[in-house]
Amino acid sequence: SRVLSETCPQVHFLGRAYSAAEAKRLYLQHTPDLLFLDIEMPGGNGFQFLESIQPVRAEVIFVTAYDKYAIQAIKFTALDYLLKPVNPSELKVAFERA
Repeated sequence: SRVLSETCPQVHFLGRAYSAAEAKRLYLQHTPDLLFLDIEMPGGNGFQFLESIQPVRAEVIFVTAYDKYAIQAIKFTALDYLLKPVNPSELKVAFERA
């Protein structure tokens, strides 16, 4: 979130979740336009979270340390798939695409 704030100051954060359950609660409460989503999180993973909020009404950008899930992310129509540590210029391009 720090890199995002520095790179894309026009971003308005609606919340930050530390578990799949918290992510679902925040999503349903705020219905955001854009989700930055990790693969692994307490209580589930990013794909299980997306399945739990079908139909997804937000753009999704995965930000993760796991490169092996990129194909699965594409099947969930992810807008982008960024690997940690996040390159600020790649983050900016992904945000602008959204």
